[in-house]
Amino acid sequence: MSPADRGPAADEAVRRMVAADEQLPSLRLVLDDAALAQRVGMPARRTYLRYKPGTSVVAAVALGGRATIVYGWGGAAPQKRAKTLRRVHPGDVLLDDPALGLLVVDAMADRHLPTLRRVRRPDWLEQVATAALGPQARPLGLPRTLAHKPGRRWVGSLETVGDDPLVLRAYTKGSVRPALAAHQRAHRAAGARVRLPRVRHADLGRGLLVLDHLPGQVIPAHASDRQLTLIGRAASLLHDPGPSRLVAGTARAPEPATLPGPLLPEITELARRTASLAREGVSPAPSCLIHGDLSRDQVIGGEPPTVIDLDRSRWGVPSEDLASVLAVEVVEALAAADPTAPATEARTAPPLTEVGLEVLRRSTPPLLDGYGSQPQDLQPYLALALLARAAEPFRQAHPRWPAVMTAIVETAAVVVGAPGSGSAGGDSRAR
Repeated sequence: MSPADRGPAADEAVRRMVAADEQLPSLRLVLDDAALAQRVGMPARRTYLRYKPGTSVVAAVALGGRATIVYGWGGAAPQKRAKTLRRVHPGDVLLDDPALGLLVVDAMADRHLPTLRRVRRPDWLEQVATAALGPQARPLGLPRTLAHKPGRRWVGSLETVGDDPLVLRAYTKGSVRPALAAHQRAHRAAGARVRLPRVRHADLGRGLLVLDHLPGQVIPAHASDRQLTLIGRAASLLHDPGPSRLVAGTARAPEPATLPGPLLPEITELARRTASLAREGVSPAPSCLIHGDLSRDQVIGGEPPTVIDLDRSRWGVPSEDLASVLAVEVVEALAAADPTAPATEARTAPPLTEVGLEVLRRSTPPLLDGYGSQPQDLQPYLALALLARAAEPFRQAHPRWPAVMTAIVETAAVVVGAPGSGSAGGDSRAR
C-alpha cells in the first residue's frame, strides 16, 4: 500500500510505527508498496502481513503479478536469512539486502511449508493424485493457489482427469498432525449430519493433507437474512452432540489473538478493558464439537449443508462459532464502509462504529433463527471474537486500517458495555 492509497491516519500510524521500531530497518519498505516497488523495479501490492515489533515482519506481496514472500528481520537477520536461503533456488530470490535485513523470495519457496517445494513437479503431483484417487488418477497442470499465509498454511486446488478437483493443504510439520486430528474429530462427531470434506491422503512428513473438493458455492460477502439462517442451521447440525456426546465442562475464554499494542496505542486500554469484561462474562457451559473459525465463506448450501475448512474444529461451546460468524460479518462490513459518512438518527457511537452495531442488530436474529436457540454467553464471546480480528485491517493492508480497527474495538466494547466505549446503549448489543 502506497502513501497515496492510505488515508492520513494510516500514513501517520505507519510513520509512528517505523520511528518506534529501530530494530527493524526494513519495516518502512514492507509497509509501503510504492517504496518496495521502486526498490524491486516492479509494481507491488501487499495482501497479508504478520508483524512482531523489534523482531520480524513477514508479508505476502504480489510483485508484478508474481506471488512473493517479503521477510524483514531484526537482530537475528543473518541467521534467519541463512536458514531461508538454504533451500531456495537462486531464481526464486527477487531481492536480497543483508544490510537491511530484507529478503524477497517466490511464494513457493516458503521454507516452513515443505510441500511447496514440490507442487511445481508434475511427477510428484501424479504421485499425490494416485495416492488420493487411485492408479487411474492424472493431474491436469499445476495447482492453483487459493490461500497462502506465509510460514503458516497454503491451500491449492488441483484439477484431475475424469475426477473432481482435489484440495491440497500444506502445513508446517508441527501443525499438520493437529489439522488431521481436527478433520478426523469432525467426521466422527458430525459426519452424518453435515457434509464435510474427506481427507483422501496424508503425508505427515511433508505437512500435506489432500481433501475432496466439495461442489457448490460458499456464501458470499454481506450475507442476506436467508443465508445467515442457513449458516445458523449448519452450525446447529455441526454442534448437535446427541445425548451421549454432551459433556459438561468449563470453556476457557480465549485471549484475543492481538490487542492493538504498537499499531494503535490510543485504543489499547479500551481493548484491554473490553477483553477483561468479556472473559469475566464467560461461565461454565456444556461442550460440543465446534468448527473453531466459522464464517459465511465456510458454508455451502444444500441438504444437508456443507461445512469446510475444519483445521480448527475442536470441543468448545456453541457461542464461539456463532460469535465468529457475527464478528466476520462486522469486520467485512466495516472494511467496505465509508468512514466519512455522517452519524444517523440520535446514536452516540462514532459513525463507523454504528455500522458495526447495525450489522449485529440485523445479522443476529436470522442467524439465531437458523440455529434454533439462544446460546449461552454469546455477547462476551462476540466481543472476544471481534478483538481477535481487530488487527485484520492492518494485516490485509486496508487503506484506512486505523479507522476500521478502532471501530472493531469500539463495537466489541459496546457489546459488553465497557466503560469509555461511547455505547449507544443496550439495544445495540447482539441478543
